[in-house]
Amino acid sequence: MIDFAIETKVINKFVTKNKQERYLGFIQADKTRSKFIDELSHGQTFEDKLFQVIEGLETDIIKAAFKKLGVKDCYIISENKAIDGQRLGIQETLNNALSPWSDTFTLIVFGDAQIIYREHDGLKNKWISKV
Repeated sequence: MIDFAIETKVINKFVTKNKQERYLGFIQADKTRSKFIDELSHGQTFEDKLFQVIEGLETDIIKAAFKKLGVKDCYIISENKAIDGQRLGIQETLNNALSPWSDTFTLIVFGDAQIIYREHDGLKNKWISKV
């Protein structure tokens, strides 16, 4: 089930200012969800200064984010319809939300959008928000 409150926080906190209003409109209707996810999948939609590229294993970074925030699950926004809009625990996230070849856009939202992990199509295209 889509969590509009979390998605709104993600948009307001991490998306470039000039695209926020448009994306807030997209999340209000089921028919524009795919457009929202498609646009998010392009890295240029995020405030890059808020992120650092992940050089090592993203699994270690994700485990650390779970531990740091003390959360039991996270919220997923993804091109993968099987997990989009779902809350997943740590093991489910590691097993289902990460793409070994970075061929699917996925956004993992930790806590109340304090930290987000994002991966886009292409090599070395995995990012985590700075804390």
